[in-house]
Amino acid sequence: MRKAFALLLLGLSLNSTLAFAVTEWANIVIGVGRWMYIANVENEKSKLYQVRVQGVGATEEQARNSAFALAVDQAVGSLVLSEAETSNRELLRHSVLAYNSGYIEDFATIDRQTTANGVKLVLDVLVRGSDIANRIAVNSKDKSQLAGQRASVSIASVNKQTSAGDAVLLNVLNDYPTRSFDIAIQNVAYEVIDRNTVLSIDYTVKWSQAYLDALTDTVDAVAQRKANDLSAGMTFTQVNCVFCKQESYKFDSSRGQLAVKNTLYKQPRLLATLYNQQKQIVGKSCFHVPSLSSDGNQNFLEAGISNVKIYTDSIFNNRLKVHLLGIDTKQLDTVDLKIVAKKSCPR
Repeated sequence: MRKAFALLLLGLSLNSTLAFAVTEWANIVIGVGRWMYIANVENEKSKLYQVRVQGVGATEEQARNSAFALAVDQAVGSLVLSEAETSNRELLRHSVLAYNSGYIEDFATIDRQTTANGVKLVLDVLVRGSDIANRIAVNSKDKSQLAGQRASVSIASVNKQTSAGDAVLLNVLNDYPTRSFDIAIQNVAYEVIDRNTVLSIDYTVKWSQAYLDALTDTVDAVAQRKANDLSAGMTFTQVNCVFCKQESYKFDSSRGQLAVKNTLYKQPRLLATLYNQQKQIVGKSCFHVPSLSSDGNQNFLEAGISNVKIYTDSIFNNRLKVHLLGIDTKQLDTVDLKIVAKKSCPR
């Protein structure tokens, strides 16, 4: 691997006439990168991206990290997630989180300059895709050599990308369950039960398609790979699915537990809020709905220790009965239903 990499770098040096003509103080790509297959000592072929980049920074470490980030971005691109939170059709919040899906396999320093502005490095870099990032090969002529310094670069790069992937996934899961469902009130009526006035509300709950789209795009990007049998990961399927399409994405155990913690563990509840004619809250209460909490007959999701199954076509029709004890019905104007995490319910 080391010899092959040296030959690759030599070839890149011969083909690149821009290497030392670049003087701009900026992070830039020098020449055109390319994907290639390289066999390791076990004769396994790895798909690697070869590119020459310039990185700048106040220190050599900062300059090297800037060059690495640029190399990864050139190799596998960036998934940019845009999250828009809306209320009454007005944009309240917009945030962007970028995730690079790759890590540094190896590198060589071609040029190093120190100026009053800091350090400028020209590096030849090999980038490996993150779907095989669990195993970092350290190859050398002497099998007893650990090559710790070079291995630490790959390990640090893997850890950084892992943390970034967790952050991207968490960014979308933070919207569960508050903005992950569409809920519609079908009918409202008053009843008298055992001499008590009760508000009867028929409603329907289903997944928000916009949320499912964001979640599936994110999971597809941060998953290690697609798989049929998952010990950890996330699956998108349909209720009572036999021949329909099912997509399963494998996570490592920690990311799988992150997904479970931020879905099942939130224990979704149905929050009913009553308003008077002055638009003031006169009553608010949470209700346990088994299908929302994944302990019903028709659930929106099911979870194990580190895997989550999403039933994308689940639609739940139900009737909620709200007792109006102590509430003046003459003043009632509107009712609002939302799905929230249990911790957000009124005490």
